[in-house]
Amino acid sequence: MFLLVLGIVLINSSQAQEASNENSLLKLETYCPTSSSCIFTGENPFFIYTKIVNTSDVNLEIPLDAIKDSRIWGISKNIKTGEKIGRASGRPLANPDLAHKLTVLPAHSELLLAKGEWRNEIKENFHDVKANQFLYIVSIDKEAYYQGSSEPIGYYKNCKFEAKIFDLESQVIITKKKGLRLGHILKKKDRPVIVY
Repeated sequence: MFLLVLGIVLINSSQAQEASNENSLLKLETYCPTSSSCIFTGENPFFIYTKIVNTSDVNLEIPLDAIKDSRIWGISKNIKTGEKIGRASGRPLANPDLAHKLTVLPAHSELLLAKGEWRNEIKENFHDVKANQFLYIVSIDKEAYYQGSSEPIGYYKNCKFEAKIFDLESQVIITKKKGLRLGHILKKKDRPVIVY
């Protein structure tokens, strides 16, 4: 009986360790290429980039075209309250035909996922948040594969294989330059809804 319990504990702990290791395979990084501190000075354009990084020692494959087709899910939030600001309404579903088209992401390398120019949206966010900073958060959720594998990275649960969904998130704080005047801002009711 003792050996049976010990065996179950060891299996569960090895599965937990394996899942923990898989969580660290990929990460997202969002940054401002023209301003390392993401300080908005009113310049046009103001870029925000997001890249995916393979932090592991092995080559991976990801559905890059599907990620780009569904667009990157970016939201802005009030740092103090956590309340969403801005006008993003969500993201479209990716073309299902792209889900199995994989791109190699070599060990310790990165790929640019999104390159956005957000000058007007950032001005509106500062106006809405009524503060000199807000949080910009990007997230994706996709499967990944070890290079050459036909099965996605996953685990067995109750003798059934389940693909792991990598829920990746990154964030940056956008700061308004001290003394910057934002100029004319459309009223919320007049702003078109943007799908990122």
